[in-house]
Amino acid sequence: HYNYHKLSPLTVNTNATDGGGNYLSGFKMLDSVSQVTYEGWRWPISVLFDYGHNFAGADGIGDDLYWVETRLGKLKQPWDWELKYEFGHVQQDATVADFAGNTLTPETNMTAHQMYATLRVMKDTDIGVNYLLRQRDKVGTTASTDEDPWIGRIQLDVTTKF
Repeated sequence: HYNYHKLSPLTVNTNATDGGGNYLSGFKMLDSVSQVTYEGWRWPISVLFDYGHNFAGADGIGDDLYWVETRLGKLKQPWDWELKYEFGHVQQDATVADFAGNTLTPETNMTAHQMYATLRVMKDTDIGVNYLLRQRDKVGTTASTDEDPWIGRIQLDVTTKF
């Protein structure tokens, strides 16, 4: 249960609001996550499923979220690799957008595809590439233009553990 009524001025918020910056929905959420992993092959494979529902959503505003993630491979030693694909569909008031992720892209009211490829190059260092493609589900609800509701991003990562 979130007791959260006003928008944060520092984030890209995609929840439904009135003209005064107040949320139209309350937020009483249940989120369930399950994962299955099989390690009997040369490369482990896992599937994660996440379903959430906001029981205090306003009428006519979406209040469900679905997220599926699949992984193949595992990063244990140098030259190991991992591939990951995620699909998510988060309706507008399924959760509080301010708390759902980063501040650069919409975190609710969207459908997303994300693909990762990571290679362990040294004992404690990985190099990865991430491609993210998101689409707003209801146009006119974020600061970006309505002419192109797709948001795409490529990210390169170098991760070192100390």
